[in-house]
Amino acid sequence: MLFRSMVPKLNLLQQMQISTDENPVDLSVSEKTVWIAYSKLMVQYDVLTGQLNVYSFDKQNPPIQIVDILTTKDNSLWVAGKYSSKNQQYLLLFQYNQEENDFKLIDDVDHLLNSKNGDRDYVPSFGRNRILKESTDGNLLFLLRGDLYSFDPLQNKAEIVYSITNRNVSAIETDPRGMIWFTVVNDDRVWMLEPEGNQTKKVELQGLLPGIIERGGEYFGGGYTLYLDSQKRLWVPGWGFLDTSAQDFSWNFLSPSPLFVKDRKSVV
Repeated sequence: MLFRSMVPKLNLLQQMQISTDENPVDLSVSEKTVWIAYSKLMVQYDVLTGQLNVYSFDKQNPPIQIVDILTTKDNSLWVAGKYSSKNQQYLLLFQYNQEENDFKLIDDVDHLLNSKNGDRDYVPSFGRNRILKESTDGNLLFLLRGDLYSFDPLQNKAEIVYSITNRNVSAIETDPRGMIWFTVVNDDRVWMLEPEGNQTKKVELQGLLPGIIERGGEYFGGGYTLYLDSQKRLWVPGWGFLDTSAQDFSWNFLSPSPLFVKDRKSVV
């Protein structure tokens, strides 16, 4: 009986909405709920009942492509969505409202998050845990217009945490010690923002491939994804990790998959 209750229950409309041809773009798991993000859909799976709810972002005005999701420690679900057209591109921030059982577009008190006509902002094509993070103070950290922003849900206030002139921050990772790690497009370094928020340290990624990288748009060209594990190792998937527990932040290079390398003879 337990296994039967865990089988997802889809009505006919839900079966029509969830395409079997589309792969999920992100996943977020809490104690009782699993959220699955598709490019234009959010699927809520209740672990206890096996019930599925489907929320369409294609019906938003304007229609939105989901690029990243995050469940914070207070079980709030956040969604980063990208609007893109011939003349405009920008990122929008949503929060799931449990009482209304719907997603609410975030408009901060100072309207910093509002897009303007003609905006052509930098938005990573695939979030993959790169755009949204939770800071140690419980606020939301996210990428917007190539800069690093913070949003305080209690005060409904957004602010710029860090900005680089003519450069785009491409991925972020938080640290329980209060530091913020991030990468920049077309930059072979991992950047670290001190807890005070005004000093940065840059660490060169040693041992990167000298050959031609077929997926440079996802890695060097588009910036690197970051993941900090429980042992304070900062992973750059496909390359290796930075041991941030060591005083000199020692870099440990891992031989990447040949799938990422066009000229294998040039790998050292």
